[in-house]
Amino acid sequence: MYCSLFNTALITSFTRLMKQCQAFLIERQMISRESQFFCPNPHPQAAVYIVAWIMEFCDTINLDGSSIPANVEKSTYTHAQKMRAAATFGFGRIHGLGMQAWHSSEITGKMLGNPSVSEIVSTYMLSLRRRKASYYFQTSSSLLLRTSLDIKPFVFWEMPEEYQHLCVVRAYARWVRITGLKEGYLFRKIRANDHLAEENEPMVNSINSFLRYCSIYL
Repeated sequence: MYCSLFNTALITSFTRLMKQCQAFLIERQMISRESQFFCPNPHPQAAVYIVAWIMEFCDTINLDGSSIPANVEKSTYTHAQKMRAAATFGFGRIHGLGMQAWHSSEITGKMLGNPSVSEIVSTYMLSLRRRKASYYFQTSSSLLLRTSLDIKPFVFWEMPEEYQHLCVVRAYARWVRITGLKEGYLFRKIRANDHLAEENEPMVNSINSFLRYCSIYL
């Protein structure tokens, strides 16, 4: 049931993206209004059109190669992958072109296969990933720099005398000094008369799982 619901939602999402691609190509006059981009006989430039579609919505550069303004938000690389997956699904599953790589027939010269499974699209997706990584790094660094200028200094305050028995560092130092441990488990078994076990064995009781993590090794 869950698998069926997931597939239905995924197909719905892919269908929506395919309609977006169709509308984009018509708006940019890459195909006519009467044409169906997703069909059994794809346009010879179908792979290039897929790249243009993804580039329009996800890339940090425009179709003419110019950089987009810093305040313009584009979709993520993950969404770009989803767009490509929708194109692969449209040509491959709906129109029966499968996952055969987009290539030119040696006999007829006609383009065959799935346009989304092409070297052009694959190469573009790699370059997009590099640009996205560089863009997010620059954006994050700039944001971090601006944020760091607003951070107030952190002041260390001396622990009041009445709370010093709660200090973990003091407790650790005192325990090591009293037990004389120099290696092995920090918390070892307690023998009769509250004597620390000489063997290097961790402390064990009814809450083994907890103490297993507490048995810190020096």
